[in-house]
Amino acid sequence: MIWPLFPKLEEPDYGAWECHFPSGIGGSAFSSPGFQRMMFREYGQGWQLRCLRVTGGSPDLSLPVFARLNRFRRYDLAVFPIAYYVIPIELEVVTTETVTRVLDEVDRMGVSTFVWWLPPWTSWRGDEINTRRYGGRLKSGMGDTYALSCDTSYEDHMARRVWKTHRYKVNASLSRGLEIFDTPSPDLIDEYYELYVRIYAEQRWVGPAFSRQFFHDVSGSLGLGGKLLVMRLNSHVVGGGVLLIDRHAVHYFQGTVDRAAKQVFPHAVLYSEALRYAYEHHIPFVNLGGVNPGNSSLIEFKKSWGAEPMAVPGLTWRCSMAQAGRMAVQKLRIKAF
Repeated sequence: MIWPLFPKLEEPDYGAWECHFPSGIGGSAFSSPGFQRMMFREYGQGWQLRCLRVTGGSPDLSLPVFARLNRFRRYDLAVFPIAYYVIPIELEVVTTETVTRVLDEVDRMGVSTFVWWLPPWTSWRGDEINTRRYGGRLKSGMGDTYALSCDTSYEDHMARRVWKTHRYKVNASLSRGLEIFDTPSPDLIDEYYELYVRIYAEQRWVGPAFSRQFFHDVSGSLGLGGKLLVMRLNSHVVGGGVLLIDRHAVHYFQGTVDRAAKQVFPHAVLYSEALRYAYEHHIPFVNLGGVNPGNSSLIEFKKSWGAEPMAVPGLTWRCSMAQAGRMAVQKLRIKAF
């Protein structure tokens, strides 16, 4: 048997992919075909959108990855969006067996780098992976996301777990005429984009800005797996944001607020709408995302909505040319015996 040098990378079969996401809903909102196509349009220059195929078990697995050959003709593999939970499209949860099967497929001389973040609501534990098995090529770490458990009712959650200040901001915003559009018109989306671009520049947000098309796609291409909420006051868009949805959580992905609109509080309303949607559709969590190190005020803000930290496992695979050479020698020795 010839030892395969390269991972099994295939062009996506979108028909089969969409079957695992009926109406856009699946095991991870970030693994959906619509969202992955959007990520590829935003970040795909120089990459190819592929499925890493893992066979030899049950079921066969297809993990969406961005792939490119580096100058040494070896693969760099990345899972987009970075630090979010892209899982094999056939699965609802990730287990230790799943992780091991994927890593065994990545364990090829032809793979240089691979970075993979996993959901916190799985049966996988980072300390169950024997990193010695991969000869120092694999490192694991843990981050945090802040999530609201939707285990009571929306009204009870707001009354018992959310600070009074936030409840006031939500009620005051609605009583002052704030309108919420969860299926905004193209003109409203364009107005939201213009607000987003302005706030992005004013606040000096880190990272590349999303395109206008991104927000149109969120609103029109994800089915039940995502929505763009646009909020308007006195005929002017003053805020909104992107919520992504799967069977485990409503994910707060992006938000924008016009700070000049002092009389309303779109950010508080966006959080409350995420909570309301999760409770109405019996979704276990609202995921508010992680926090940059040292940003204690943001941690406090998320906790003031009832959020608790949940551990997010991250795996980083790096295989140098020297390590690849040692792998080849080891494999040849095994074959010789």
